[in-house]
Amino acid sequence: MIEITITERDSFGSEKLIATRRVDVESKKHLTQQRAKKILAREYFELGGFIPLVRRGPGFVTSKAITPTAKCSYHFVWREYYIAESS
Repeated sequence: MIEITITERDSFGSEKLIATRRVDVESKKHLTQQRAKKILAREYFELGGFIPLVRRGPGFVTSKAITPTAKCSYHFVWREYYIAESS
């Protein structure tokens, strides 16, 4: 079982939880970077084909800029996708 947590944060430090999903992958293999990329690409097509992942704790995280903040065109709202094995 894999758990995917999606959060949004802006450049000023505010963060909010968007969703938490559990995905049954029907495999006993450990989560690797390559498997995490395949799962994220399958579940969240808006990430596109190139998904740079960084190791964070027991899982991996990737970020995507969503929109500029309300008062500034060079600060963005970021959506983070954290994927890890659930226990």
